[in-house]
Amino acid sequence: MLTDSEVASILAEAKVITANVRWRPVGGRSGEAYYLEATVLAPIQDVTLWLKGYKGRRNRSLALIYKGFPIKKITVHNQHTNPDGYVLRQPHKHAWNEAHDDREAYIPTDITFGDINVEFTGFLRQCNINLLGTYSAIMP
Repeated sequence: MLTDSEVASILAEAKVITANVRWRPVGGRSGEAYYLEATVLAPIQDVTLWLKGYKGRRNRSLALIYKGFPIKKITVHNQHTNPDGYVLRQPHKHAWNEAHDDREAYIPTDITFGDINVEFTGFLRQCNINLLGTYSAIMP
């Protein structure tokens, strides 16, 4: 299990993506759903993470994955229910904590929602990830 201090330390560290990043159609067919994946390196702690994204017709998400757990995630979909029963119906952010893993979400004020490409660059900035490769934008 991940600890809060372990996750905070990894999120604070400067990380890099050295590859070119682009959205790919799910199933190899252009259409309504796309995904992206990229390896993220945290050189000081010598750990590897993954950036994963999904864009469908009505929902989308970006997540930073460490040891199989999403330690930071933004999502846009119909609704999310927190462990305490509170329902969010707006774009929201998940942050890791030991008590609830990533099941607790909140409405952020530090990221602009509406265009997946803007969300992507904002998410990298919030996760302290520097993209050394290129990013191929997708239509919003």
